Amino acid sequence: MKEQIKNRLFRITDYFDDNILLKSVRQGMVMMIPVLVSSAVALMLSSLPFPGYQMFLNKFWNGRIAAFLGLIRSASEGSLAIGLVLTTCYSYAMQRKKSREDAVTVMLTATVSLIVFSGITQGNVSIEALGSHNTFAALCIALGCSVLFFKIKDARFFCIRWHGIGADACYAKAVSGVIPALLVVAFFAMLHQVLAAVFHVDSLQEILETAVRKLVNPTQNGLPAAIAILLLAHGMWFVGIHGSYVLGSVIYENFGVISEEAVYNKTLEICFFCISRK
Repeated sequence: MKEQIKNRLFRITDYFDDNILLKSVRQGMVMMIPVLVSSAVALMLSSLPFPGYQMFLNKFWNGRIAAFLGLIRSASEGSLAIGLVLTTCYSYAMQRKKSREDAVTVMLTATVSLIVFSGITQGNVSIEALGSHNTFAALCIALGCSVLFFKIKDARFFCIRWHGIGADACYAKAVSGVIPALLVVAFFAMLHQVLAAVFHVDSLQEILETAVRKLVNPTQNGLPAAIAILLLAHGMWFVGIHGSYVLGSVIYENFGVISEEAVYNKTLEICFFCISRK
């Protein structure tokens, strides 16, 4: 019995170790470590709990030091989704033993796909869609874009013979990626429109919020709801979802109003108690 359980666990771990998609995500996150460390260092330096140090940051050079650290943190966190898209796509291309030209093409295609899927237009640019709050969608788009791009390109729907026509290999690879890139970007743009038309949402996050809200509502805001929200918020981090951000509105809807009512009722009780004592 123990040997059977051990063999099953080994098969599961081998699957996770050999799965090209999971390996791409893992290596992509590893390549993001320098950016994450820079953000963490800036946050640490700007948050040391010493009044004299905080006064120095806010007063010295008219607060330029504090603004400098805040800019590093904001830029690092605000570009996390794009960074994950780029590193995950590059890792997937290398796992598939593709050329660097194809890797760059799929990285750019996935970045454009993230932008169109997030509904970002020229006059409506939101850094939240490109930052840490959209990492789950970024990972899904990076993997989906990479798989679709190379499947379409490997099918040779559109390719050219570059020998003898004066074109180099880079040009041939770039032209061969036009149709796959166009189809992939169009797919994610259409997916965004489908979400807006069918589910009346603009992102995967809103779908998660709706699902959690339907899951929690039957519990009538009691202890089971609190436990469920707590477990979901922490569990989402394991798949790259900013749990507390996704469930923020759900937490307020289920417990924020109750807390305000509880405070109000407790205040009335105290007032009545004081009046009765007098």
